[in-house]
Amino acid sequence: MLDKIKEFKPSSWAIDNKITIYLITIFITLAGIMAYNSLPKEQFPDITVPTIFISTVNGGNSPTNIENTITKQIEKRLKAVSGVKKFTSTSMQDVSVIVVEFRTTEEVAVAKQKVKDAVEIQVNIDAYKLQAAGLTLNDISRAIASENLTMSGGNISMNGMKPTLSFKGEYKDPKEIEDIIVSSQTGAKLFVRDFAEVVDGFKEQESY
Repeated sequence: MLDKIKEFKPSSWAIDNKITIYLITIFITLAGIMAYNSLPKEQFPDITVPTIFISTVNGGNSPTNIENTITKQIEKRLKAVSGVKKFTSTSMQDVSVIVVEFRTTEEVAVAKQKVKDAVEIQVNIDAYKLQAAGLTLNDISRAIASENLTMSGGNISMNGMKPTLSFKGEYKDPKEIEDIIVSSQTGAKLFVRDFAEVVDGFKEQESY
């Protein structure tokens, strides 16, 4: 019994008319290129790249101290933040500047909150106790800033060298902030722990 030969007519036609197939292929390719070139394109598309700047000022510190005690510590926490594409840092005299770039899929507000949750120590204040003590938020901010300082003591000659002296007053433990005495212009004095709780956390408190 002879096997029947099955033929797919389009394939047979294409084989018999190779030149026609080549011409059709070239025509489709050229038409595609012309269509692509005619598409409207923006030279500078409107793309928002979420970028957050972190600036930390700590007077009396050399660039090396700023890098070791501030910049590197913040960078460690930023590595754990989701959505970060890259970050660059600069450590200068008294100032640390870090630029955090997120992926374009992240919203700016969300990116900002992620950075805040990762790096700022929280001082959760009881507003009623604060008001009863006659203190303001400015009083607290001023007291904490004035205590957390490293001050330069100048240079001293030693074995032909002049090393820089500094007096370190930085906090080793966030709970030390609770022992700061806050004074108001009216003469009121209280410890921070009397009206606030200091927390070193990654997530902002959302309920009480």
